[in-house]
Amino acid sequence: MRLKDEKFYKTVRDFLDIYLIRHRGYSLNTQKSYREAINLLLLYFKAERGLEYSNVGFEDITYSNITGFLEWLSKSRGCSPATVNLRLMAIRSFTKYAGILDSGKIYMQVEVGNISVRKTPGKVVEFLTAPALETLFEQPNRFKTNGCRDFCFMRLMYDTAARCQELVDVKIHDSPRRRAYDLAMRALVWLSALLTCALLVFLIGYIFYRGAGSVTWDFLSGTSSYIKDTIGILPNILNTLYIILLAMAIVLPLGVGAAIYLTEYAANRRVVELIEFATETLTGIPSIIFGLVGMLFFVQKMDLQAGVLAGSLTLVVMILPTIVRTTQESLKTVPQSYREGALALGAGKWRMVRTVVLPNAVDGIVTGCILAVGRIVGESAALLYTAGFGLVLNDFVTALHSSSATLTVALYVYANDRGRTDIAFSIASVLMLLTLVINLTAALTGRKLKKNGGTQ
Repeated sequence: MRLKDEKFYKTVRDFLDIYLIRHRGYSLNTQKSYREAINLLLLYFKAERGLEYSNVGFEDITYSNITGFLEWLSKSRGCSPATVNLRLMAIRSFTKYAGILDSGKIYMQVEVGNISVRKTPGKVVEFLTAPALETLFEQPNRFKTNGCRDFCFMRLMYDTAARCQELVDVKIHDSPRRRAYDLAMRALVWLSALLTCALLVFLIGYIFYRGAGSVTWDFLSGTSSYIKDTIGILPNILNTLYIILLAMAIVLPLGVGAAIYLTEYAANRRVVELIEFATETLTGIPSIIFGLVGMLFFVQKMDLQAGVLAGSLTLVVMILPTIVRTTQESLKTVPQSYREGALALGAGKWRMVRTVVLPNAVDGIVTGCILAVGRIVGESAALLYTAGFGLVLNDFVTALHSSSATLTVALYVYANDRGRTDIAFSIASVLMLLTLVINLTAALTGRKLKKNGGTQ
């Protein structure tokens, strides 16, 4: 959507998302009220002035337009004088912020400031009687920790006349016992992180120490042959890439599409919760079970030959829950204000999801892809039943229906059946390098997609 005055909407966005929160420190309720006031003003321009959201600009914030907006709130929407005054205060605050950014916009602040607030009938302030207060303070059980806490909060609110949000914002200095506890927990976290890093470095170093020396060009580009007494893993590398590409090509549209539907379109929350429980359960099922199911269904029932196709379909079923859940959680992290802003500007549901939600959720989607690819590369149990043990070099079409061992399956064969641990460690080294390259490629692709999405 092409905007007539892009600076106007940028100022509105910064006013709602930055100024009110960081500079003014308004409560969530106040932020919501100001956001509703701006949305109602845009709705007034469209309904009464015939202006589309994209055609609204600073020149429309005039004395007559704002006065008409307040009358529209009162007559057409039935707002009380107090509510009308709240909307006027929100618009005044926006014009003040616009004047701070650009002195040429001070005229708006002057014009809107000349609009008189509406008289509201005074409310009779009612107070709790002394017996009622005593009864209220007696409700918390002071013999329990939660009861003492609630009583202190109630007493603090009574003595200071503080509001709930003000009480939430109160910062309490930790006691020496709490500081000691936090220090101990922080030390444990650092210790755990160091142990994890040390273990990772040890494993990587040991694998490369045992296997990197045997990795040669002939080893990478050759094939295994009993007759020629040669060992090569080129077929296994290609089979691994075949399965990765085919499985991801199938699972990405399914997983991302399912996550978008569950997050953005599904209305029945019970059904959504049931699907989420099912996906989380599938994530924890051992891979050997997926291999047995894949062998029974894809190989025997569907009469597919053990190969790349059967292995890829089995892996799709295995990694689909991971893609769905990671994408779904990433979509949930996108602020609701982004969706509201896009819809307020006239974007449709799918356009909002495609141009606003997905670009801001790319990081989570890429993370899910990395996890899925990592599981594909490291999977062997499921592929033993569905992909086969073949070490023959085949093209992609032939490999679909021919026994094709991946790197992990080849590692199992050399380590277990042939007792060649040196070859197994070499394959492990290649696997680690391949995983690193794939993860870096996925991360760079995600960064590129996010950049392109943000420029739309």
